[in-house]
Amino acid sequence: MFGTDVVAAAIRRELAALRAELAAYPDDASCFRDVPGMPNSGGTLARHCAGNVRHYVGHVLGGSGYVRDREAEFSARSVPRRDLDDALSAADREATAALTRLDPARLDAPWPGPLPEGVAYSARTFLQHLTSHLAYHLGQLDYHRRAVTGDARSAGAMAIGGLAGVAPTTTGVTYEVTATVREGLLPAYLAWLLPDHAAEVVATGCFSGATVTQLDATRVRVTYLAADRAAVERYVASFAPALRAKGLAAFPDGVTWSREIGTIVGHA
Repeated sequence: MFGTDVVAAAIRRELAALRAELAAYPDDASCFRDVPGMPNSGGTLARHCAGNVRHYVGHVLGGSGYVRDREAEFSARSVPRRDLDDALSAADREATAALTRLDPARLDAPWPGPLPEGVAYSARTFLQHLTSHLAYHLGQLDYHRRAVTGDARSAGAMAIGGLAGVAPTTTGVTYEVTATVREGLLPAYLAWLLPDHAAEVVATGCFSGATVTQLDATRVRVTYLAADRAAVERYVASFAPALRAKGLAAFPDGVTWSREIGTIVGHA
């Protein structure tokens, strides 16, 4: 389970790589050169990545006041690399400031602003999406540069050393629910558990994910991962009664549940 330090390090690494990619173009015009089969140029991708980070991380999480013009990110052409570099540098500063100030408890709260397509996720989940989105566009820009310049050499993107200083994750809390199921009822129970019930529990925003393990012919265990004990307590107080009632309605007899909370103390 990752914290704000991991997100900040990943975003800073990818933004630094974008700046290095831009510097590797031979001139400003080549950044915006069209390449058949590529929907966006390197310059466009750089503007979009800067705008995305400045809006979602700098403004929504950090209150920077940045006003985004997403249409301009894709329509502007012939922008000097100096201006593109300035935008990426501003994204770095604003995202770092926002994530440094962010209370870790907010990671498992709902994302504080509207999201595309009307979906709802925790801040932790959406930040994971944002970092993946940034890396995805970095890869596109890298290939645009190589296609335009004919230079296949790397600009140093995605270097693992860029995450230096991030401490290994050795903390977190598990919430384990073990079901003992009457013989012959297991297929029906698994069909109810996956994907609906386990996904509903994770969708509360109290957990970052879950694993389902069949222990034997009559027992199934779900291990939910939470940032801390407070997240589990929030789930138990606010969401568990309704979700447990749904389980009892689906299986009024033939299934018994036991629950345990544990603390992660390390990884091997």
